[in-house]
This record gives sequence, C-alpha cells and structure tokens, in this order.
Amino acid sequence: MVSFFGLLNLGRAGTLDDVGFVHLAAEWGIETPSGAGISVVQVEASTTYMPDTNISEFSNITFTNLSDTNMALSFSPHATSVGRKYYGSITSMAKGITEVGVYSVADYTGMGFLAPRLPYLDKRAPKVEEADGQSHSWVGGSSSSVDLLRRLDYAIDRDGFTCVVGLGNSAGAIPVLLASGYHSIAVGRTDGNHSSGKTLFDGAGRCKPDIVVPESTTSDATPVVAAAAVLLLDHAATPSLEAAAAPQGIKALLLAGATKEEWADWSRTEASPLDSRYGAGELNIYESLLILDAGAVAPSTNSYAALRGWQVATVNAAAPSQYFFEVPEGYVLLRFSVVATWHRDIGNATTKPPEFKEFLPVVDGFADVDLMFYEASGFVQGALVDQSVSQVDNVEHIWQPILPAGNYLLSVGTDTNVLCGLAWRGRLVKVPQNPSISVDTSGVVFGAFDVSSNQLYRVESTDELSTTSVWSEVVMSQSVSNILEWVDESATNVVRRYYRFDVIP
Repeated sequence: MVSFFGLLNLGRAGTLDDVGFVHLAAEWGIETPSGAGISVVQVEASTTYMPDTNISEFSNITFTNLSDTNMALSFSPHATSVGRKYYGSITSMAKGITEVGVYSVADYTGMGFLAPRLPYLDKRAPKVEEADGQSHSWVGGSSSSVDLLRRLDYAIDRDGFTCVVGLGNSAGAIPVLLASGYHSIAVGRTDGNHSSGKTLFDGAGRCKPDIVVPESTTSDATPVVAAAAVLLLDHAATPSLEAAAAPQGIKALLLAGATKEEWADWSRTEASPLDSRYGAGELNIYESLLILDAGAVAPSTNSYAALRGWQVATVNAAAPSQYFFEVPEGYVLLRFSVVATWHRDIGNATTKPPEFKEFLPVVDGFADVDLMFYEASGFVQGALVDQSVSQVDNVEHIWQPILPAGNYLLSVGTDTNVLCGLAWRGRLVKVPQNPSISVDTSGVVFGAFDVSSNQLYRVESTDELSTTSVWSEVVMSQSVSNILEWVDESATNVVRRYYRFDVIP
C-alpha cells in the first residue's frame, strides 16, 4: 500500500520572506533566477492526481500527464496547492517554470517510472528522467520499499536530477517512502511537527529531515524546497557554475545555506551531522545562491579559500582535499557552515543474460566521507576544532556559530574515491573598534564604535572590574551603518563604569 499525506493550505504570506527569497529578489532584481528553462515533475497520490490546469497561476504552464490516465477526471486540490508552491506564478519563487510533468504515485512506483516491466515480466531499470527536478508530497510503504528506494537512488545518480521528498505530518517514525532514501532531499516543517529522528530502513540510523520550511504541512513545505532547487539549477546554467547542478551539489548548497537562528536548541554531534528534528536548518535560498554565485573553489595546500564557495569533484582516498581559510585580525567569522554530500553506489545483481534487461538493485559500495576542521598556522595543520564523522549518513556537517581571528583548515577525507558535493559559507564581521564615550552634565553616557553594518551587537557594563564582575546588558542593537551609537541612561550618580562589547552570532 502507498498512502499520501497533506492538508490543503495556501501557505502564509511570509514564507517566501522567511526563506530568503524576498531578500534575494530585492538585492538581485532582474538578475534573480526564475527557473526559466528548467523542467520539473510532480508526483501525487490518489487516483485523482492532476492539479487544476485551468487556474490563472498555471496559465503559462504546459502540463504533461505522464501516467496517461485521469485526463477527463476532476482535479486534485492537494496537487493544485502543491503546484502553486512549486511553479505557480504568484505563490512560487520559481515563476519561470513552464514545463511540468505529473505522475500518480501508483504509476510512478510501478511501470510508469521506477519499476517498468514491459515487454518482459522482469523489472527493468527505472526510466530515464529527462526533467531537471522531481517533487514528492506523499509518504507510504510497500513490500518492495527497499527495492524502490534503491531504484530511485540509482535513477538520481544515473540521470542527475534533484529529487525533493516530504516527511509525514506530526511526530512519528521516518516513513519508508520516500524519505528514507540517500540521494533525495527530505523536507520537514520549521515548527518540528513532522516525522523525524533516524531512518529505520535500507540503512538504519541516518539523520532526517535534511531541511525544513515554515509551512503548516509537509506537503506544502516540500515544493518550496523543490522550487529553491530550481532557482539553483537555473543559476547553475552559467558555464562557470554548471558543475554545481549535480544532485550532490544542489543538496550541499541547500543544506549549507540553511539557517539555525530560528531555534535555541538546534544541535548536532560529531556522529550525527544534522539536528534530529530540524535537519540542517531552515531553507534560505538567499544564502544558498550566494554560495553558488561565489563560484567553485579548488582545494589548495598553499592558498586561502574564499569564505563562501563550493566544489563538486572526486575526493581521493589517497589524499584528503584541503581548504585553508583566513579570518583577519579585528574580525570574527559568523555562522560558518560546511556541508558535504555524496551518493552510494547502486549496481545490478541480476544473473540473467543482457537481453532480458532485468534490473535488481543492490548496494555495491558506500564511501565513508569525513569532515575535519582544524586551527592552522599559516598552511600547517594545528589543533582539531570540530569534526563530522558519521559512519552511516551520506551527509557531513560542520557548524561553528563564531570563530575568532586566525587561520583554519577544512580537510575532506574518504576511504573510497567518490564524487562529493561540498559547500560552505561564513560572514566576516568587524569586532567593535575605536570606541568613543562621552558623559553629559547629568551623568548619562553616550557611546559609539566602528562596526559592520547589518549586524547585531551587545553592550554590557559593570561598576566593579574583577574576576567576579557581574555584567549587565546596556543595549543589544542591530547596526544599520558602520557606526553604532548607544546610550546608558543608568550611569547617573555612578563613580565609575566599565563597558564591553560583543558580536552576537
């Protein structure tokens, strides 16, 4: 049995703002990717699976019913809601999509795509996917679930498309289909009200979800991530960026750009790279596109890498790929996020002659990629700062909220040569400098210092400077320019007062 999930919801107006698209559009203007030229597939459950092709939001869309049934039947409200967020001209961020194929789940998981049988009774390899992306707002399970997961992973690796899948709504175990796959991107909700934790099938113990979105159902969250992937694919059509269009690259870009500020309790460990409920964090297409736009960065043992960048290349077991970073004096590096993703190797276990074209998916290999992050002295490795060394996941993630000035080394190692998507980002922020303080006749203190614009800073004070000093917050303020001014009205009738300044990650 295969089942679908989802509650009809047109989405709250702030979703595109929350996930960084409004910021992106305001900053990039007419250069904002739209998804023009990118073709997509939507897979829907139920016998009525087609979206309402007649609504105005879909007026520029050419739909293809890939399951070749249901042409005269009524449309699906669920499919229509999902479609609005995937490619709708009003609701979606990917408003330039014009080509959409639609499958029913029953057909997609059977002869339509994953497990074609004709003209022989033997299951053949999945059909070749000519579209650039797929979105799946359904969950389910069947007696052949592991076979289907491996077939999908095989197709993603063979054809190079991005596949975004949903989790179930409300707490519970990770569903088998399709969220338990390796090569897809599993999506949950920012409020955490979705299935989460560790996978139970075809490789138990892996972290899911991969990423979350502020929608009230996972059905609606999934196409938002799929639309974000479309924008990345659109921008990656630039020749110098085209290597990032590999599914390993798109996944790494989306996860590295995800934000954690939405929660106080987001966490990861060295062995579990993603948070058990929020994954890599909340989708932020602005941050992901900035990483992509920064360009590919080759590993180097004698030069510094940019603080945003990516690479899609083979990591060699004989020697790790090394990236050195420099944080200049007078600055800190905020929200340094690194993600590596890679695929497992799916082969064919059939013993029949080639003319039968039978395909029996089997796991032929799975590389163990590790991320190691060190201090460095020039271009010499120093003390270990952090590591991501899961033995079961095909994602590794380093997250450092704040790094002081200095040199650092990111080392990407593996036990088997493997094509790996790597993406990272960080923001250099000026430590408060050149403070100036004045006191008026009533004892009110006026202060100012040089800062980075658009950054949160905190000023604290104490009246006794010692190892046991108690510091009180004077002000926490977002800078709008390169100078932050503040006032301490509580300083009247105080003999002396000391101040300190902090950058807030």
